[in-house]
Amino acid sequence: MFRWLLEEDRKKYVSFLETGAISLDEFIDDLISVRKDNASKYPEMVFLAIRKAISEKYIDVDKFSTLLNVCSECVLELLRAEYKVVKFPVVSKDKALSKIAQALVFEDDAGYTNLAHQQASIDAIRKLKGKNFSVVFDTLFYDDSFMFAVAVGALSKNVPENIAFTGRIGEHGNILPINSLSEKEEVVKDENLILLSPLDAAHIDDVIDVLNAQGASVPVFYTYQDNDDADRKYESFVEFVHSVQDNCVGISGIRLAEKVFGFSTLLKYKKLEFTDWNELAIVGGDNLRMIAKAGFIPNIAFEGPGPLAMGVGIRFGAQYPIVIYHKVAQGYAKVIDLSDNLRKIKAIKQSFDRFDVEVSGDGDICVYIIKTASHELKAQVIDFVRKKEGNNFMYIYASHKNSGNLPVEDWTVEVSELMSIVQKVKAEKLLSKIEFFMSCPIPIAFGFGMAFGHFGNGSIYAYNNIENTYTAVIRIEELK
Repeated sequence: MFRWLLEEDRKKYVSFLETGAISLDEFIDDLISVRKDNASKYPEMVFLAIRKAISEKYIDVDKFSTLLNVCSECVLELLRAEYKVVKFPVVSKDKALSKIAQALVFEDDAGYTNLAHQQASIDAIRKLKGKNFSVVFDTLFYDDSFMFAVAVGALSKNVPENIAFTGRIGEHGNILPINSLSEKEEVVKDENLILLSPLDAAHIDDVIDVLNAQGASVPVFYTYQDNDDADRKYESFVEFVHSVQDNCVGISGIRLAEKVFGFSTLLKYKKLEFTDWNELAIVGGDNLRMIAKAGFIPNIAFEGPGPLAMGVGIRFGAQYPIVIYHKVAQGYAKVIDLSDNLRKIKAIKQSFDRFDVEVSGDGDICVYIIKTASHELKAQVIDFVRKKEGNNFMYIYASHKNSGNLPVEDWTVEVSELMSIVQKVKAEKLLSKIEFFMSCPIPIAFGFGMAFGHFGNGSIYAYNNIENTYTAVIRIEELK
Protein backbone atom coordinates (compact mmCIF):
# COMPACT_ATOMS: atom_id res chain seq x y z
CA MET A 1 0.00 0.00 0.00
CA PHE A 2 2.87 2.36 0.76
CA ARG A 3 5.25 1.11 -1.91
CA TRP A 4 5.30 4.53 -3.58
CA LEU A 5 6.45 6.14 -0.33
CA LEU A 6 9.18 3.51 0.14
CA GLU A 7 10.53 4.39 -3.29
CA GLU A 8 10.18 8.17 -2.99
CA ASP A 9 10.89 9.01 0.67
CA ARG A 10 12.37 6.17 2.70
CA LYS A 11 12.95 8.41 5.72
CA LYS A 12 9.24 9.25 5.95
CA TYR A 13 8.38 5.61 5.30
CA VAL A 14 10.49 4.53 8.27
CA SER A 15 8.82 7.14 10.50
CA PHE A 16 5.41 5.68 9.57
CA LEU A 17 6.76 2.20 10.27
CA GLU A 18 8.08 3.19 13.69
CA THR A 19 4.76 4.80 14.71
CA GLY A 20 2.76 1.74 13.59
CA ALA A 21 1.04 3.43 10.67
CA ILE A 22 2.72 0.78 8.52
CA SER A 23 2.76 -2.77 9.90
CA LEU A 24 5.72 -5.13 9.65
CA ASP A 25 3.66 -7.33 7.29
CA GLU A 26 2.96 -4.36 5.01
CA PHE A 27 6.61 -3.35 5.17
CA ILE A 28 7.76 -6.78 4.04
CA ASP A 29 5.16 -6.82 1.24
CA ASP A 30 6.39 -3.44 0.01
CA LEU A 31 10.03 -4.55 0.19
CA ILE A 32 9.33 -7.71 -1.79
CA SER A 33 7.63 -5.61 -4.42
CA VAL A 34 10.37 -2.98 -4.86
CA ARG A 35 13.25 -5.49 -4.74
CA LYS A 36 11.92 -8.15 -7.12
CA ASP A 37 14.26 -7.08 -9.92
CA ASN A 38 17.31 -6.30 -7.77
CA ALA A 39 18.17 -8.35 -4.68
CA SER A 40 20.78 -5.80 -3.56
CA LYS A 41 18.34 -2.89 -3.60
CA TYR A 42 17.52 -1.05 -0.38
CA PRO A 43 19.96 -2.94 1.90
CA GLU A 44 19.20 -0.59 4.78
CA MET A 45 15.54 -1.62 4.58
CA VAL A 46 16.36 -5.32 4.61
CA PHE A 47 18.59 -4.65 7.60
CA LEU A 48 15.71 -2.90 9.34
CA ALA A 49 13.24 -5.64 8.42
CA ILE A 50 15.45 -8.33 9.90
CA ARG A 51 16.02 -6.41 13.14
CA LYS A 52 12.27 -5.77 13.51
CA ALA A 53 11.45 -9.38 12.68
CA ILE A 54 13.79 -10.54 15.43
CA SER A 55 12.53 -8.05 18.02
CA GLU A 56 8.85 -8.63 17.19
CA LYS A 57 9.24 -12.43 16.82
CA TYR A 58 7.86 -12.39 13.29
CA ILE A 59 6.31 -15.72 12.30
CA ASP A 60 5.36 -15.49 8.58
CA VAL A 61 8.39 -17.50 7.54
CA ASP A 62 7.23 -18.05 3.96
CA LYS A 63 6.86 -14.33 3.32
CA PHE A 64 10.25 -13.63 4.83
CA SER A 65 11.66 -16.44 2.70
CA THR A 66 10.38 -14.62 -0.40
CA LEU A 67 11.94 -11.36 0.79
CA LEU A 68 15.40 -12.87 1.33
CA ASN A 69 15.13 -15.42 -1.49
CA VAL A 70 16.22 -18.27 0.77
CA CYS A 71 14.47 -21.40 2.01
CA SER A 72 12.03 -21.30 4.95
CA GLU A 73 14.39 -23.39 7.08
CA CYS A 74 17.16 -20.87 6.45
CA VAL A 75 14.89 -18.02 7.52
CA LEU A 76 14.07 -19.79 10.77
CA GLU A 77 17.74 -20.45 11.45
CA LEU A 78 18.65 -16.83 10.72
CA LEU A 79 15.95 -15.32 12.93
CA ARG A 80 16.79 -17.64 15.82
CA ALA A 81 20.56 -17.22 15.61
CA GLU A 82 22.78 -15.16 17.89
CA TYR A 83 24.27 -12.17 16.12
CA LYS A 84 26.73 -9.33 16.60
CA VAL A 85 26.61 -5.77 15.33
CA VAL A 86 29.81 -4.45 13.77
CA LYS A 87 30.61 -1.00 12.41
CA PHE A 88 32.84 0.22 9.59
CA PRO A 89 33.29 3.54 7.76
CA VAL A 90 32.09 3.99 4.18
CA VAL A 91 33.36 7.06 2.34
CA SER A 92 32.14 8.84 -0.75
CA LYS A 93 33.39 11.67 -2.96
CA ASP A 94 30.36 13.49 -1.65
CA LYS A 95 31.28 13.85 2.04
CA ALA A 96 27.63 14.13 2.97
CA LEU A 97 27.20 10.51 1.91
CA SER A 98 30.12 9.21 4.00
CA LYS A 99 28.89 7.36 7.06
CA ILE A 100 29.37 4.64 9.63
CA ALA A 101 27.84 1.50 8.16
CA GLN A 102 26.65 -1.45 10.23
CA ALA A 103 26.42 -5.16 9.63
CA LEU A 104 24.65 -7.95 11.50
CA VAL A 105 26.82 -11.06 11.63
CA PHE A 106 24.77 -14.17 12.44
CA GLU A 107 25.93 -17.43 13.99
CA ASP A 108 23.92 -19.54 11.56
CA ASP A 109 24.53 -21.86 8.64
CA ALA A 110 22.25 -20.16 6.09
CA GLY A 111 25.03 -18.21 4.41
CA TYR A 112 22.76 -15.29 3.50
CA THR A 113 23.84 -11.75 2.62
CA ASN A 114 21.84 -8.85 1.23
CA LEU A 115 24.82 -7.65 -0.84
CA ALA A 116 25.43 -10.45 -3.31
CA HIS A 117 28.33 -8.64 -4.99
CA GLN A 118 30.32 -8.98 -1.73
CA GLN A 119 29.89 -12.74 -1.61
CA ALA A 120 33.51 -13.55 -2.57
CA SER A 121 34.94 -11.36 0.21
CA ILE A 122 32.52 -12.84 2.74
CA ASP A 123 33.44 -16.35 1.60
CA ALA A 124 37.10 -15.60 2.36
CA ILE A 125 36.11 -14.88 5.98
CA ARG A 126 33.95 -18.01 6.09
CA LYS A 127 36.99 -20.00 5.07
CA LEU A 128 38.98 -18.52 7.98
CA LYS A 129 36.15 -19.26 10.40
CA GLY A 130 35.78 -22.79 9.07
CA LYS A 131 32.00 -22.60 8.92
CA ASN A 132 29.17 -20.70 7.31
CA PHE A 133 27.47 -17.57 8.63
CA SER A 134 25.12 -14.84 7.40
CA VAL A 135 25.79 -11.12 7.22
CA VAL A 136 23.31 -8.32 6.61
CA PHE A 137 24.45 -4.78 5.76
CA ASP A 138 22.61 -1.50 6.23
CA THR A 139 24.42 0.29 3.39
CA LEU A 140 25.17 -0.29 -0.28
CA PHE A 141 28.91 -0.07 -1.02
CA TYR A 142 31.44 -1.70 -3.34
CA ASP A 143 34.89 -1.79 -1.73
CA ASP A 144 36.11 -4.61 0.52
CA SER A 145 37.35 -2.64 3.54
CA PHE A 146 34.34 -3.99 5.45
CA MET A 147 36.10 -7.35 5.77
CA PHE A 148 37.92 -6.49 9.01
CA ALA A 149 34.62 -5.62 10.72
CA VAL A 150 32.80 -8.73 9.51
CA ALA A 151 35.74 -10.95 10.43
CA VAL A 152 35.61 -9.59 13.99
CA GLY A 153 31.86 -10.24 14.11
CA ALA A 154 32.32 -13.77 12.82
CA LEU A 155 35.32 -14.74 14.95
CA SER A 156 35.09 -12.78 18.20
CA LYS A 157 32.89 -13.45 21.20
CA ASN A 158 33.00 -9.76 22.08
CA VAL A 159 32.58 -6.68 19.88
CA PRO A 160 32.93 -3.32 21.70
CA GLU A 161 30.22 -0.85 20.71
CA ASN A 162 32.65 2.07 20.49
CA ILE A 163 34.92 0.48 17.86
CA ALA A 164 34.73 0.67 14.07
CA PHE A 165 36.98 -1.42 11.83
CA THR A 166 38.43 -0.93 8.37
CA GLY A 167 40.74 -3.23 6.43
CA ARG A 168 40.83 -6.10 3.98
CA ILE A 169 41.49 -9.64 5.20
CA GLY A 170 43.94 -11.88 3.34
CA GLU A 171 43.46 -15.59 2.87
CA HIS A 172 45.64 -16.37 5.91
CA GLY A 173 44.04 -13.75 8.17
CA ASN A 174 46.47 -10.89 7.57
CA ILE A 175 44.91 -7.42 7.87
CA LEU A 176 45.71 -5.69 4.59
CA PRO A 177 45.90 -1.98 3.68
CA ILE A 178 42.93 -0.11 2.25
CA ASN A 179 42.36 3.14 0.40
CA SER A 180 41.10 6.44 1.82
CA LEU A 181 42.23 5.69 5.38
CA SER A 182 42.46 9.35 6.40
CA GLU A 183 38.91 10.02 5.15
CA LYS A 184 37.64 6.98 7.05
CA GLU A 185 39.40 8.17 10.21
CA GLU A 186 37.58 11.48 9.86
CA VAL A 187 34.19 9.78 9.51
CA VAL A 188 34.84 7.66 12.60
CA LYS A 189 36.06 10.65 14.60
CA ASP A 190 32.90 12.59 13.76
CA GLU A 191 30.86 9.75 15.30
CA ASN A 192 33.03 9.65 18.47
CA LEU A 193 34.16 6.11 17.72
CA ILE A 194 37.60 4.50 17.75
CA LEU A 195 38.92 3.12 14.47
CA LEU A 196 40.99 -0.04 14.22
CA SER A 197 42.82 -0.36 10.91
CA PRO A 198 45.79 -2.23 9.42
CA LEU A 199 47.99 0.25 11.31
CA ASP A 200 46.86 -1.27 14.63
CA ALA A 201 47.26 -5.00 14.04
CA ALA A 202 48.90 -7.29 11.50
CA HIS A 203 46.63 -10.31 11.85
CA ILE A 204 42.99 -10.87 12.74
CA ASP A 205 44.01 -13.36 15.45
CA ASP A 206 45.85 -10.57 17.30
CA VAL A 207 42.63 -8.57 17.48
CA ILE A 208 40.48 -11.54 18.49
CA ASP A 209 42.93 -12.43 21.27
CA VAL A 210 42.59 -8.94 22.74
CA LEU A 211 38.80 -8.74 22.39
CA ASN A 212 38.34 -12.18 23.96
CA ALA A 213 41.05 -11.89 26.60
CA GLN A 214 39.64 -13.77 29.55
CA GLY A 215 42.27 -14.11 32.26
CA ALA A 216 45.27 -12.92 30.25
CA SER A 217 47.88 -11.04 32.30
CA VAL A 218 48.66 -7.39 31.54
CA PRO A 219 51.66 -5.63 33.13
CA VAL A 220 50.71 -2.35 34.82
CA PHE A 221 53.20 0.11 36.28
CA TYR A 222 52.27 3.09 38.46
CA THR A 223 54.98 5.52 39.48
CA TYR A 224 54.56 8.59 41.65
CA GLN A 225 58.21 9.50 42.08
CA ASP A 226 60.16 12.45 40.77
CA ASN A 227 62.45 10.72 38.31
CA ASP A 228 63.09 10.66 34.58
CA ASP A 229 63.32 6.91 34.00
CA ALA A 230 59.69 5.86 34.41
CA ASP A 231 59.52 4.57 30.84
CA ARG A 232 62.64 2.44 31.32
CA LYS A 233 61.27 1.02 34.57
CA TYR A 234 57.96 0.27 32.88
CA GLU A 235 59.69 -1.57 30.03
CA SER A 236 61.76 -3.52 32.53
CA PHE A 237 58.65 -4.52 34.48
CA VAL A 238 56.81 -5.55 31.30
CA GLU A 239 59.76 -7.73 30.35
CA PHE A 240 59.79 -9.28 33.83
CA VAL A 241 56.06 -10.11 33.81
CA HIS A 242 56.45 -11.71 30.39
CA SER A 243 59.19 -13.90 31.83
CA VAL A 244 57.05 -15.22 34.70
CA GLN A 245 53.50 -15.28 33.29
CA ASP A 246 52.82 -17.69 30.44
CA ASN A 247 49.56 -15.99 29.49
CA CYS A 248 50.89 -12.43 29.34
CA VAL A 249 49.70 -10.16 26.53
CA GLY A 250 52.51 -9.16 24.15
CA ILE A 251 53.64 -5.58 23.58
CA SER A 252 51.60 -5.14 20.39
CA GLY A 253 48.59 -6.63 22.16
CA ILE A 254 49.03 -4.21 25.06
CA ARG A 255 49.03 -1.22 22.71
CA LEU A 256 45.97 -2.56 20.92
CA ALA A 257 44.14 -3.22 24.18
CA GLU A 258 44.91 0.29 25.43
CA LYS A 259 43.36 1.73 22.28
CA VAL A 260 40.31 -0.53 22.31
CA PHE A 261 39.43 -0.32 25.99
CA GLY A 262 40.83 3.10 26.88
CA PHE A 263 43.04 2.10 29.81
CA SER A 264 46.74 2.80 30.42
CA THR A 265 49.36 0.29 31.51
CA LEU A 266 51.70 3.09 32.61
CA LEU A 267 50.65 5.92 34.91
CA LYS A 268 53.41 8.34 35.86
CA TYR A 269 53.37 11.49 37.93
CA LYS A 270 56.57 13.36 38.74
CA LYS A 271 55.26 15.95 41.18
CA LEU A 272 52.83 15.08 43.96
CA GLU A 273 50.76 17.64 45.83
CA PHE A 274 48.95 16.34 48.90
CA THR A 275 45.74 17.94 47.62
CA ASP A 276 45.90 15.75 44.50
CA TRP A 277 46.21 12.36 46.16
CA ASN A 278 42.47 11.70 46.43
CA GLU A 279 41.97 12.31 42.70
CA LEU A 280 45.07 10.26 41.87
CA ALA A 281 43.64 7.35 43.88
CA ILE A 282 40.40 7.57 41.91
CA VAL A 283 42.22 7.70 38.56
CA GLY A 284 44.50 4.79 39.50
CA GLY A 285 41.69 2.61 40.83
CA ASP A 286 39.37 3.31 37.91
CA ASN A 287 42.14 2.54 35.41
CA LEU A 288 42.67 -0.87 37.04
CA ARG A 289 38.93 -1.51 36.96
CA MET A 290 38.87 -0.79 33.22
CA ILE A 291 41.65 -3.33 32.69
CA ALA A 292 39.85 -5.94 34.78
CA LYS A 293 36.44 -5.32 33.19
CA ALA A 294 38.02 -5.89 29.78
CA GLY A 295 38.83 -9.44 30.92
CA PHE A 296 42.51 -8.98 31.77
CA ILE A 297 44.28 -9.65 35.07
CA PRO A 298 46.35 -6.60 36.04
CA ASN A 299 49.88 -7.51 37.15
CA ILE A 300 50.88 -4.33 38.95
CA ALA A 301 54.02 -2.82 40.42
CA PHE A 302 53.57 0.42 42.32
CA GLU A 303 56.28 3.00 42.96
CA GLY A 304 55.26 5.73 45.38
CA PRO A 305 53.81 6.42 48.84
CA GLY A 306 51.93 3.71 50.74
CA PRO A 307 48.95 5.92 51.69
CA LEU A 308 48.29 6.64 48.02
CA ALA A 309 48.62 2.94 47.17
CA MET A 310 46.02 2.15 49.84
CA GLY A 311 43.70 4.74 48.29
CA VAL A 312 44.11 3.17 44.85
CA GLY A 313 43.35 -0.22 46.38
CA ILE A 314 40.20 1.09 48.06
CA ARG A 315 38.95 2.55 44.79
CA PHE A 316 39.79 -0.64 42.84
CA GLY A 317 38.03 -2.83 45.39
CA ALA A 318 38.09 -6.60 45.71
CA GLN A 319 35.84 -7.64 42.82
CA TYR A 320 38.45 -8.50 40.21
CA PRO A 321 41.54 -10.74 40.10
CA ILE A 322 44.92 -9.00 40.35
CA VAL A 323 48.58 -9.87 40.95
CA ILE A 324 50.76 -7.44 42.94
CA TYR A 325 54.56 -7.27 42.80
CA HIS A 326 57.21 -5.85 45.11
CA LYS A 327 60.50 -4.37 43.90
CA VAL A 328 63.53 -6.36 45.03
CA ALA A 329 67.23 -6.22 44.18
CA GLN A 330 66.97 -8.70 41.31
CA GLY A 331 63.78 -7.42 39.74
CA TYR A 332 60.35 -8.05 41.25
CA ALA A 333 58.72 -10.57 43.55
CA LYS A 334 55.10 -11.69 43.33
CA VAL A 335 53.81 -11.04 46.86
CA ILE A 336 50.01 -10.92 46.51
CA ASP A 337 48.43 -13.23 43.95
CA LEU A 338 44.65 -12.87 43.77
CA SER A 339 44.29 -14.35 40.30
CA ASP A 340 42.59 -17.46 41.64
CA ASN A 341 40.93 -16.46 44.92
CA LEU A 342 39.99 -12.92 45.92
CA ARG A 343 38.75 -14.03 49.32
CA LYS A 344 42.30 -14.66 50.56
CA ILE A 345 42.72 -11.03 51.64
CA LYS A 346 39.35 -10.98 53.38
CA ALA A 347 39.65 -14.29 55.21
CA ILE A 348 38.89 -13.44 58.85
CA LYS A 349 41.47 -14.77 61.31
CA GLN A 350 40.91 -15.26 65.02
CA SER A 351 44.61 -15.30 65.89
CA PHE A 352 47.50 -13.39 64.35
CA ASP A 353 50.76 -15.03 63.36
CA ARG A 354 52.37 -12.04 61.70
CA PHE A 355 51.35 -9.06 63.85
CA ASP A 356 51.46 -8.12 67.50
CA VAL A 357 48.30 -6.13 68.24
CA GLU A 358 47.62 -3.51 70.89
CA VAL A 359 44.16 -1.95 71.27
CA SER A 360 43.68 0.93 73.69
CA GLY A 361 41.31 3.83 74.40
CA ASP A 362 37.56 4.27 74.39
CA GLY A 363 36.62 7.01 71.90
CA ASP A 364 34.49 6.50 68.79
CA ILE A 365 37.34 7.65 66.53
CA CYS A 366 39.65 4.76 65.73
CA VAL A 367 43.29 5.40 64.89
CA TYR A 368 44.82 2.43 63.06
CA ILE A 369 48.64 2.39 63.11
CA ILE A 370 50.32 -0.18 60.85
CA LYS A 371 54.03 -0.82 61.25
CA THR A 372 56.21 -3.26 59.36
CA ALA A 373 59.34 -1.10 59.08
CA SER A 374 61.95 -0.50 61.76
CA HIS A 375 60.89 3.13 62.13
CA GLU A 376 58.72 3.58 65.23
CA LEU A 377 55.69 5.82 64.64
CA LYS A 378 53.23 4.97 67.42
CA ALA A 379 54.17 7.73 69.90
CA GLN A 380 54.36 10.37 67.15
CA VAL A 381 50.95 9.42 65.73
CA ILE A 382 49.24 9.31 69.11
CA ASP A 383 50.68 12.72 70.01
CA PHE A 384 49.43 14.14 66.69
CA VAL A 385 45.92 12.69 67.12
CA ARG A 386 45.67 13.82 70.75
CA LYS A 387 46.41 17.41 69.74
CA LYS A 388 43.75 17.14 67.04
CA GLU A 389 40.99 15.14 68.75
CA GLY A 390 41.73 15.41 72.45
CA ASN A 391 41.17 12.09 74.19
CA ASN A 392 38.12 11.10 72.14
CA PHE A 393 39.87 8.31 70.28
CA MET A 394 41.00 4.75 70.54
CA TYR A 395 43.88 3.21 68.68
CA ILE A 396 44.90 -0.08 67.12
CA TYR A 397 48.62 -0.63 66.89
CA ALA A 398 49.56 -3.51 64.59
CA SER A 399 53.31 -4.10 64.63
CA HIS A 400 54.77 -6.84 62.46
CA LYS A 401 56.75 -9.45 64.35
CA ASN A 402 59.54 -9.03 61.80
CA SER A 403 59.42 -5.24 61.61
CA GLY A 404 62.47 -3.91 59.82
CA ASN A 405 63.25 -7.32 58.36
CA LEU A 406 60.04 -8.28 56.62
CA PRO A 407 60.45 -11.50 54.58
CA VAL A 408 59.45 -11.13 50.92
CA GLU A 409 56.88 -13.91 50.73
CA ASP A 410 53.13 -14.33 50.39
CA TRP A 411 51.79 -11.06 51.85
CA THR A 412 48.14 -12.02 51.49
CA VAL A 413 48.58 -13.31 55.06
CA GLU A 414 49.64 -9.83 56.26
CA VAL A 415 46.70 -8.23 54.46
CA SER A 416 44.13 -10.67 55.81
CA GLU A 417 45.46 -10.24 59.35
CA LEU A 418 45.32 -6.44 59.09
CA MET A 419 41.76 -6.75 57.82
CA SER A 420 40.80 -9.19 60.55
CA ILE A 421 42.20 -6.89 63.24
CA VAL A 422 40.06 -3.92 62.22
CA GLN A 423 37.00 -6.08 61.60
CA LYS A 424 37.25 -7.46 65.12
CA VAL A 425 37.32 -3.95 66.57
CA LYS A 426 34.43 -2.78 64.36
CA ALA A 427 32.36 -5.76 65.50
CA GLU A 428 32.86 -4.81 69.15
CA LYS A 429 32.54 -1.04 68.96
CA LEU A 430 30.55 1.57 67.03
CA LEU A 431 33.07 3.81 65.31
CA SER A 432 32.41 7.21 63.70
CA LYS A 433 35.52 7.03 61.55
CA ILE A 434 38.89 5.31 61.17
CA GLU A 435 42.14 7.23 60.63
CA PHE A 436 45.00 5.26 59.05
CA PHE A 437 48.73 5.78 59.60
CA MET A 438 51.19 3.35 58.09
CA SER A 439 54.77 2.41 57.53
CA CYS A 440 54.64 -0.67 55.34
CA PRO A 441 55.48 -1.92 51.83
CA ILE A 442 53.34 -0.60 49.00
CA PRO A 443 51.80 -4.00 48.09
CA ILE A 444 50.55 -4.46 51.65
CA ALA A 445 49.05 -0.96 51.68
CA PHE A 446 47.43 -1.56 48.29
CA GLY A 447 46.11 -5.01 49.21
CA PHE A 448 44.78 -3.76 52.54
CA GLY A 449 42.98 -0.96 50.71
CA MET A 450 41.36 -3.55 48.45
CA ALA A 451 40.24 -5.60 51.45
CA PHE A 452 39.02 -2.67 53.55
CA GLY A 453 37.08 -1.00 50.74
CA HIS A 454 35.16 2.26 51.09
CA PHE A 455 32.47 1.12 53.51
CA GLY A 456 33.00 3.72 56.19
CA ASN A 457 34.32 7.17 56.88
CA GLY A 458 37.84 8.20 57.65
CA SER A 459 41.13 9.35 56.22
CA ILE A 460 44.56 8.05 55.34
CA TYR A 461 47.48 10.17 56.51
CA ALA A 462 50.94 10.78 55.13
CA TYR A 463 53.85 12.50 56.83
CA ASN A 464 54.47 16.04 55.61
CA ASN A 465 58.24 16.54 55.74
CA ILE A 466 57.96 20.26 55.05
CA GLU A 467 55.62 20.98 57.96
CA ASN A 468 56.89 18.11 60.13
CA THR A 469 53.43 16.77 60.81
CA TYR A 470 50.82 14.46 59.36
CA THR A 471 48.42 15.46 56.59
CA ALA A 472 45.16 13.74 55.61
CA VAL A 473 45.76 12.84 51.96
CA ILE A 474 42.94 10.37 51.23
CA ARG A 475 39.29 10.82 52.27
CA ILE A 476 37.83 7.34 52.16
CA GLU A 477 34.17 8.33 51.72
CA GLU A 478 35.12 10.19 48.51
CA LEU A 479 36.49 6.99 46.94
CA LYS A 480 33.06 5.35 46.64
